[in-house]
Amino acid sequence: MNDLPEQMRAATDDAPPSRIDLDSFIAREQRRSRLLRWSGASTAAAVVVSALVAMPVLYAGGAGVTAALGGAACPTPGPNPTEVPYDAAPTPAAPSAQECAATVQRLSAALRDVLAVTAPGRAVHPLATTAFVYQPRNAHYEARVNLSGPGGPVLRVEVAELTEDPPSRIRVCPDTDKRCSYEITTTGVVVFAADFGDTSQVEAHREDGTRIMVSVDVPGVTGETRPPGVVAPLTIAQLADIAEAPGLSLFPGRSPSPRPTRDATAEELVGLFTLLLRNQLPDRPFGMFRIRGTAETGYQTGATVMGEGMVLVEVTPRCSGPDCPPPPACPAPGDTSCTVRGDRSRVTVRDTADATTRSVRIYSADGRSVTLSVEGRLVSRLTAAQLIAIADGLRA
Repeated sequence: MNDLPEQMRAATDDAPPSRIDLDSFIAREQRRSRLLRWSGASTAAAVVVSALVAMPVLYAGGAGVTAALGGAACPTPGPNPTEVPYDAAPTPAAPSAQECAATVQRLSAALRDVLAVTAPGRAVHPLATTAFVYQPRNAHYEARVNLSGPGGPVLRVEVAELTEDPPSRIRVCPDTDKRCSYEITTTGVVVFAADFGDTSQVEAHREDGTRIMVSVDVPGVTGETRPPGVVAPLTIAQLADIAEAPGLSLFPGRSPSPRPTRDATAEELVGLFTLLLRNQLPDRPFGMFRIRGTAETGYQTGATVMGEGMVLVEVTPRCSGPDCPPPPACPAPGDTSCTVRGDRSRVTVRDTADATTRSVRIYSADGRSVTLSVEGRLVSRLTAAQLIAIADGLRA
C-alpha cells in the first residue's frame, strides 16, 4: 500500500485538474488505525467515530484508578498529540487539573446514578468505586465497569467533546442493515445504536457539544454471528438509557454548540457510496474514510474492507468553458480498456501488471469524472464491471 499514491496518480494522469492533495489524503488514512464501526466494521477492528481504544481497568475509588493507569484519574495536562487527526477535526484542548477533577467527579456520580437505576446489581465491584479517567491522547473521559455474568462482560462508557456534526442516518444506518437504529429526540439529541454479534453499542450526540458512547461485550462471541440463545449482557434500551443520562455531559446547561455546517453534497456522496459498496460486498465489513474536498474542488473518500484492501474514490466537479481540459484519448497509454458510450461518457479501466491495483474512471460529457481505485485482494473481488456500476451510481 506504500505505493498507492503513485498507483492512484498513474490512474488519474489525464484527469481534470484537482486541488486535492492526494499524498496528504493517503497519509492521513494510512495513519488511521481505527475503522468506522457505523459502516459495519466488526470487532476485529477498533472504532473510528465511536472510538473504542484499548481500555485500561478503570475501577476507581482512590488507589484503583492509580494502580490501573499508573497515575491519577487526571494526568498532568500536556500538549495534545502532534499527529494530524485522521479527520482533520480540531482536537479539544486538554482540561486543567482542576477542571478535569471536577468533570471526573461529576461524570462518575452521574454514571453511578444511572447504573443504579438501569442495571441495578450488575456491577461486580461496588458502584461507589466506578469512576471516569481522562485520556489525554484521545481527549476524552472514559470508564469501564465489569458486569456480573458468564465470561465477565465489560461495559465501556466514553464522553468526549463533539468537533463536528453528527453523521447522517444513511451513513450510520443504511437500509440494508437491520441491526441499526437512528433517532433524533425531541430535545435534538441524535442517538444511533447497533447490535453487533460480539458487541452492542449506542452513541448519543447532544446539542451542547457532548458525545457519549456506550458499549458492552457479548462474552464468547467472535465476529458478527451470535449463536442462538446468546443475548447481550445489557439491552440496547439499557445502553441508550445510560447514553442519554442527563448528567453525562461535558457542558451542562450550555446552549447548542456551534459546529461546522454540514456539506449536504458531501454527505449524500458518502451515504450513496456506502450503499453502493455494501450492495457489491454484502458479506464484508468495511470502514468509511472521512470525505475530503468541496463542491468547487471535488471530493475524495474511500473505504477499508477488513482484511482485503482499500477502495478510494475521487469525484471531480463539472467544468465548462475554454479553460476546461479536453477529454483524454480513448484508449490512453496504460489503459486496459476504454469505451465511449452513447451519452459521450468514456469508461477507462487500468490494471497494474502485478494485479494488485485496479482503477476505473468515467469521464462525463460535462467535464465531471468519477475514479475508483482498489488495491489488495479486492482486485479479485471487485470486477471492472462492479466498479463501473458504483461509479455510474455516484455520477447519477
